[in-house]
Amino acid sequence: MQNTQTLNVYGAETQRFKTLLKVIAYNVEICYNKLDVVIYSCMGSETMKRIVLASKSPRRRELIKLISDDVLCVAGCNEEYIPDNMQVEDIPSHLAYLKAKSVAGAYPEDAVIGSDTVVICDGRLFLKPESEEDAFRMLSSLSGKTHKVITGCAIICGEREEVFSSTTLVEFYPLSEEEIRAYIGTKEPMDKAGAYGIQGKGGLFVKGIVGDYQNVVGLPVAELSRKLKEFM
Repeated sequence: MQNTQTLNVYGAETQRFKTLLKVIAYNVEICYNKLDVVIYSCMGSETMKRIVLASKSPRRRELIKLISDDVLCVAGCNEEYIPDNMQVEDIPSHLAYLKAKSVAGAYPEDAVIGSDTVVICDGRLFLKPESEEDAFRMLSSLSGKTHKVITGCAIICGEREEVFSSTTLVEFYPLSEEEIRAYIGTKEPMDKAGAYGIQGKGGLFVKGIVGDYQNVVGLPVAELSRKLKEFM
């Protein structure tokens, strides 16, 4: 009986010790986070200028890490107003600027980036499909042809602004209706311009590209990194 009581006491003490360690670790983490904020504030904007990505795209949020791990990601506006007289090739830069501008006012000391990707085939603009039938129409149009993928980028830092775009040519193999329907069934096309993702199963349709691969994924990080150096 005495041994059982001893074991119970030992077990309770061990559990209390583990709980105490968790409380200490939690408070240390809170103090560390607060200290990090204080250090950032004290160092000033000249040495701690941040990159702010105005995008909710998981692909862009992953690609921007190739430039820096210290990036603040926020959702930009969803407005996609396109003037009637605008050239098709200018639309992605225009939309990218709208996204960056919608966020820049809240981060006047930081470099805010907006980006938008479109697909153009036979002079027609392909954005994200609105339905599975819309995706089927897009992919059928791209089948066996070469199309353009244009990603527009806008950088705003206070009063300074720069807008540019990058173009990649992508050639598709001829696609059967069965292939297209099966791909749409994966749901992968539904949130992507042109209804395909080159980094996913959609890459199986690609015969070749001319230009920046990352641009097709959604962000021309090589060119963007060089442009950012002028702002940082």
